[in-house]
Amino acid sequence: MKTEMFDVVVIGGGPGGYTAAAKVNALGGRVALVEKEALGGTCLNRGCIPTKTLLKSTEVLETVKKAKDFGVEVSPLEISLEKLLDRKKAIIKRLNTGIEFLMKSNNVTVFRGEGKITGTDEVTVYGSSEPIILNTRNIILASGSQPTSIPGLEPDGQRILNSDHALMLSSIPSSLLIIGGGAIGVEFASIYHKLGAKVTLVEGMDRILPFADEEVSNSLKQLMMREKISVLIESNVKGIIKSEEGLKVNVDTPKGSQEIQVDKVLVAVGRRPNYENLGLEKIGVQVEKGKIIVNAQMETSVPHVYAIGDVTGGILLAHVASAEGTLAAINAMG
Repeated sequence: MKTEMFDVVVIGGGPGGYTAAAKVNALGGRVALVEKEALGGTCLNRGCIPTKTLLKSTEVLETVKKAKDFGVEVSPLEISLEKLLDRKKAIIKRLNTGIEFLMKSNNVTVFRGEGKITGTDEVTVYGSSEPIILNTRNIILASGSQPTSIPGLEPDGQRILNSDHALMLSSIPSSLLIIGGGAIGVEFASIYHKLGAKVTLVEGMDRILPFADEEVSNSLKQLMMREKISVLIESNVKGIIKSEEGLKVNVDTPKGSQEIQVDKVLVAVGRRPNYENLGLEKIGVQVEKGKIIVNAQMETSVPHVYAIGDVTGGILLAHVASAEGTLAAINAMG
């Protein structure tokens, strides 16, 4: 079994992980990064970048629809979902390559596989070949998050979707009900509406984007309703009945129960930290309420083991993870 020695081993190649790795190198440390998928994490591969790419495509579509008003005839207007998704994939691939170059130029050794803590100073990489043991003075956990599911409404990737599935559909549903009026739900409501789906957005709170200023939330709701997106606030999905015709969704609203027939349902109720398969129990890293506990230095309950980004359950934003990655790297290198 192969063994290597590092000053820092980072588990997770998202914005927090690759930023931390580059910072360790800048401080003179020997660093390894372990990632089982493409570099870039959720933001690049399944989050901010692909959704913004699709939003831009739908923005262009809306502009073309209005071309006649400016004396430009565009007929017939066709949407090629295949080419739209190809563009998204190409942008992601280009940015993946950029991060790979960043790691190479910063002397970061990248190991492909699943990283698991097997000791206070040891991470084992499980990949396609035999396991590789990485001995290290410090560990930085940057394993990110995954879509939260609702009991009884677990995504199947076909008719009940999560945000990952929603980025990979081969066809546009004629109707879509989205559970969750946060940033993820609102983005997908806009994308699918502009691609031609009849969209219903269901939010349990008294307004969509509950984390934003109330004026912003109310203005956005009015805009969405003008665009014929149905927005139900203070409402909750109570059950779904599957049939050959589609899905019958029972929604409890302030005006009473509604039964809404749709082709697909998208569950967009947030994300939760990825920590289950890291081997935390091996060394006793403290976890409370589904997140890894850290101090102001991003250090966990175990000395020299740090955690950053979504896995700590804080603000789930890429730039927050990057800032925490820099902080953890500085503290790890002392």
